[in-house]
Amino acid sequence: MGESLPLVALTEEALWLLLETVQLRLVRFVRGIVGNVEDARDIIQDVFVNAWRTAQRPAAPFIAGSGERDVQRWLFRAAYNKAIDTVRHRSVIAWETLDPFSPSDLVVPQESLPFEERLAEGEVLRAALAHLEPQDLACLRLSIIEDFTSVEIGHILDITPEAARKRLSRATHRLRAAYLAQTDRSSSSSSQVNTRADISGERRER
Repeated sequence: MGESLPLVALTEEALWLLLETVQLRLVRFVRGIVGNVEDARDIIQDVFVNAWRTAQRPAAPFIAGSGERDVQRWLFRAAYNKAIDTVRHRSVIAWETLDPFSPSDLVVPQESLPFEERLAEGEVLRAALAHLEPQDLACLRLSIIEDFTSVEIGHILDITPEAARKRLSRATHRLRAAYLAQTDRSSSSSSQVNTRADISGERRER
C-alpha cells in the first residue's frame, strides 16, 4: 500500500478570497438568529479566525482541491453553532425578518398592496417569525435564502437529510400558520380602530 500524500494548505490569498465571497451571506444568516448585526459580525469574525487556524494545520476543507461549496458548508455550520450558543447564553431570542424573504408565497403578492398595507405585512411577518424556534428559522434561511439542499442543511445543522426535510416542512407550516394568525389579529385590530373612529365621528356630528 502506498503512503497517502500530505495535505496541501490553501494559500493565504486563496483562503481570504473564499472567506470574503461569503462574508455578507454569513453575517445576514447569523443576524437573523441573534437579532442584531453587531453580534453577527463578532461571530463571523470568530468563525474566520477558526477557519484560518484550521487552514494552518492544514485540514479539510481548507486544503488545495477542496470545492467552494465544501468551504461554505463548513463556514455556515460553524456560524450556526456559534449563533445558537449566543442565543442560549443570552436566554433571549430577538428575531429579525427573513430578508429578502417575503410572505408573497403565503398570501397575495406584496406588489399588489398599497404602501401602508405593505408596511403592515412586514410587521406581521416579523411577529410570525418570532414564533419559530431558532433551529426552524435557521433551516428556512438556509433553504430559502442560501439555497442549500436538504443534504447540505443536514450537514450544517448536524442532523440527517430526512430530519432536515421534516424540519423544513414543519417550519414552513408553522410560519404559514403563525403568519395567517397574525394577519387575522392585524385585521381585527384595524377593524376596531375604524369602528371607534366612526363612532367618534358620529358623536361629533350630533
